[in-house]
Amino acid sequence: MHKDDIFLRTPFERGGFSFNGQVAHVFDDMVSRSVPGYFTIQDWISKLVQAYLKPGFTVLDLGCSTGTTLLGLQSFFTGISVQWIGLDKSQDMIQKAQEKQLSMNISGSIQWQVHDLVNPLPINSMDLVICNLILQFLPLKNRLDVLKDIRKKLNKNGVMIWIEKIKPAHAHLESLWTQIYYQYKHEQGYAWTEIESKHKALEGVLVPLTELENRALLAQAGFTQVEPFFQWGPFWGVLVS
Repeated sequence: MHKDDIFLRTPFERGGFSFNGQVAHVFDDMVSRSVPGYFTIQDWISKLVQAYLKPGFTVLDLGCSTGTTLLGLQSFFTGISVQWIGLDKSQDMIQKAQEKQLSMNISGSIQWQVHDLVNPLPINSMDLVICNLILQFLPLKNRLDVLKDIRKKLNKNGVMIWIEKIKPAHAHLESLWTQIYYQYKHEQGYAWTEIESKHKALEGVLVPLTELENRALLAQAGFTQVEPFFQWGPFWGVLVS
């Protein structure tokens, strides 16, 4: 795992963050040190998939990044005939996922595909959908259409495991949440200058909504059940159907 120090080495313009090759190279370290409870979230995903997975299912990971989730699932659920599909807008992320699969010597097939989620999903039918910290990066105008497309193509009794960064409903708490979150990142070894640099680079790129706004989007898309399974400050995980 390569250490994430790109915000020490590289000057970023405001809103200049992208999931390019530089980020893909250090992404595993970046996400594990930047998302509180990251490994707990991965464990929850595995347990929820275990509860619902059946032979012949199609499991879709939207915004699969470097493939950590799907590679972990496939290595755990060996001997079960499942179609595993990972989609990501970034060619660099998909390439990293493929390289990891080879280096980990994980047998079996995962379909890795470059795909921008603002376009209709290239899959017509799925049973389990993982949406882990990805919708927050999509333009606001596209989020409802993406959720409607997922709902339309999700088979009967299918579920979506959705983790999202949210903002507090009360504006006066936003600075407190930010302060606590930045302190957490500092405790993971990030310098204050790195934290501020990344914050600047993410402005307008990562745009969170409140829990109520996200619930409204899910309802408009046709989902009727939203059951939380994880929360750490602004990080919110729900099981949706």
